[in-house]
Amino acid sequence: MNEIELKLQKAIDAANSVVVAGHVNPDGDAIGACLAMAACLDKVGKDVVVLLEDYDSKYDVIPGRHYIYQGDYDALTPDLFISLDASTPDRLGKAADVMKRAKATALFDHHLNNSIEADIRIVDTSASSTAIMVYSYIDRRIVIDADIGAAIYAGLIYDTGGFRHRTTTPETLEVAAKLMRAGVQFSKVYSSILFEKSRDKTPLFARALSRVAYAEPEIAYTYITREDMEELRAVGYPDGVVDYMINTNGVNTAVYALQKEEGTEMSLRSRVVNVGELAAKLGGGGHKAAAGFTVKDAPPEAVEMIVKKLQAEQS
Repeated sequence: MNEIELKLQKAIDAANSVVVAGHVNPDGDAIGACLAMAACLDKVGKDVVVLLEDYDSKYDVIPGRHYIYQGDYDALTPDLFISLDASTPDRLGKAADVMKRAKATALFDHHLNNSIEADIRIVDTSASSTAIMVYSYIDRRIVIDADIGAAIYAGLIYDTGGFRHRTTTPETLEVAAKLMRAGVQFSKVYSSILFEKSRDKTPLFARALSRVAYAEPEIAYTYITREDMEELRAVGYPDGVVDYMINTNGVNTAVYALQKEEGTEMSLRSRVVNVGELAAKLGGGGHKAAAGFTVKDAPPEAVEMIVKKLQAEQS
C-alpha cells in the first residue's frame, strides 16, 4: 500500500460506524461501488450504512440493498464517511451534510476535476470506474465472494458500456475475469443492467427518440419535458437514450436533456469532444467521453446552448 492507502486503512480500523455514500441519481457504478464497500466493511466488523437515492429495479441484481439507510440523515454522525463516485459536493445531495458531521472523511473517485474536500482523497482519472478502485482496496482486505464480486462487476460493466468504451483497459478485463472465477453470475448481471428495459418507461423512451434531431458536425440531440412526463403518466425517467444516439451511424456527439423539478439535466456523449471539461465549465463533470451538468433553462433552450458550444469546440 502507498501512504494514502495506509492512511485509509488506519481510518477504517479506528472507526466503529461508517457511512458510505454515492452520488444523486445513482448509476450502476455508484451503486455497485457503494454496496461492495459496505459488504466489505460489514465483514470486518464495522457498523455500516449506505446513503443512496432510490434506484431502478433493474439494479436489484446487485446484492446489498439491505445496507441502504432508510432513516433520518440528521441522526447520522459517523466515525468515518466514505464518498464514492461523486465529483462535487452537490452530487452528494443530502448526504453532503452527513459528511460535514463525520469525524473523518475519505473518497474514491475517477471523474475529472473532483472538488470534494476529504481527509483522504483517492482519485484516479485513468480508472475505468470507481468500482475497480474499490476492488483494489477490498481485494487486499478480504476474500471477495460472489455477492461482492457482482457489485464490483456491475460497476465495471456500467461505466465501460459493457467493455465497449475506450476507458476499458487490460486491467478492467483482468478484474472481470477474477470476478467470474469468484462465482459472479456475469451474464445475469450484464443483461439486467445493460439491456433490461421497463415497460412503463417505453412510451417516454419512444417520445425522446421521436424528437431526435441533428446538427453539424455529426451531433444528435433530444429532450424530455415535464409536460411529456405528465402526458404519458410516466413513473420514471428512461435511461439509454443518449447511448442510443451516440451509437447511431454518422453521430459522434449526443446530447440528451431531461427536465426535472430542480432544473434540466444534460447528458453528453462524444467521441471527438472532451465533454468532461466542457461540463465542468458549466458546473457539472464527468469523463472525457461521457459527462453531464444541470441548468435552469427549459430543455429546448438548454439543448440549443450546448449544441452551439459543441460546434464551437469543433470549429
